[in-house]
Amino acid sequence: MALDPPRVRGLPLVGSVFELLRGPVGMLRRAYARTGPVFALSLGPKTMVCFIGPSYAGEYFRLPGDVLSKNLASKPVKPIMGEIAFPDDDVGHQRLLGALTPLVSKPSLDKHTVVMIDEVRRVVSALPRQGRFELVELTERLSQWLAVRCFFGDALAERAGEPFREAFSDLVKSFDLFLPPNLPLPKFRRRDRARVYIDRLLGDAVLERRGMKDPPADTLQWLATLRDAEGRYWSMRDTVDLVVSLLFAGHHTTGALMAWTVVHLHRNPQVLARVRKELEGPEPSVARLPELKYLAAAIQESARLEPPTGIITRVAQQDLTLGGYQIRKGWMVALCPPVAQRLPEVFPRPDVYEPERFLGSDGPPRHSIIAFGGGTHSCIGRPFAQLATRVFIATLLRAFELELVGDPVVDPKQVLRRPLTPCLVQHRARA
Repeated sequence: MALDPPRVRGLPLVGSVFELLRGPVGMLRRAYARTGPVFALSLGPKTMVCFIGPSYAGEYFRLPGDVLSKNLASKPVKPIMGEIAFPDDDVGHQRLLGALTPLVSKPSLDKHTVVMIDEVRRVVSALPRQGRFELVELTERLSQWLAVRCFFGDALAERAGEPFREAFSDLVKSFDLFLPPNLPLPKFRRRDRARVYIDRLLGDAVLERRGMKDPPADTLQWLATLRDAEGRYWSMRDTVDLVVSLLFAGHHTTGALMAWTVVHLHRNPQVLARVRKELEGPEPSVARLPELKYLAAAIQESARLEPPTGIITRVAQQDLTLGGYQIRKGWMVALCPPVAQRLPEVFPRPDVYEPERFLGSDGPPRHSIIAFGGGTHSCIGRPFAQLATRVFIATLLRAFELELVGDPVVDPKQVLRRPLTPCLVQHRARA
């Protein structure tokens, strides 16, 4: 017989709402320490059940969308990304996979690598020979522009320019997991104005590409000319939403991964020395990057210690049993990567930065790393984010000696996790 999940005690009427707002991941970590790997929170009239551990995550990711819905859980981000990114049905999911999978194939990633190397070199070479820079600002602007150049091409990137950067920044800053997205708040108004501007810019670009007689064979052309089973172009709404979804999801994940990798490498001099040793020799290139195995492991270990997303949520569309516990229709069901990825029974010395965990044939257990989701709904942009981070770290470390100013920490109030700003880095050009 299925059990009711143990419920964390909260305040009358509001439950754990305020504690969750003050620091969602910290609150879930404390609940896990008190209650164990499964617990329920009262959030006003709603209930959220959190599961911690690989076995629960595996079962969670195997459940289809008509049982655990991504779409119902995505209200906070739909005004930013639209509906296209959250299909619960198999037809919608296969349609999305068919559109996105070619973008992360090896030939496409090789093309993206050339653009990444060029853009990262441009950004790194623009830094003065010595001084300080704000790490998060640098990595987020870089990750945003890498996505624009890789997915849009240079012509549209040049046309978009600074107004696009500002509009996209308003989209990013509007994300809020807890507030209703239709409240008349200034940040939501800026979000809506930004979407109008971006929709117009991208819509014009899509129409232009559809009318070209000899268009370039790039990612934008692929996205602009997607067709349904009857051979008709995707609607303009779906096409633009898909492009914005790519930019939004890739921007945060890549920027945060870049920043945290810099931080962890410079907190761990022995790891940094081994990465620098591996970087000796030819400059980063399409052929050279796959050889940087230890750097790749260091990036994976950064994603384990500081996953870019703090909570993964879905909504039960029916009564169900998960991990032996009874879940009611309408309840939110959550995983917490920052807690799950530091379980001592899964990761010996869980708080120690050890890239060696990801070397050799025996890696971490299945579903123990959930920073990029899992199952059929895992983040398809993971190879792009890891590749861009590899290019950035390799280029930056070959050019500069770096030193952290202070001890960067995560912003406890944020679900999208990055170092708390300002996150300053002292740099000096290498001889």
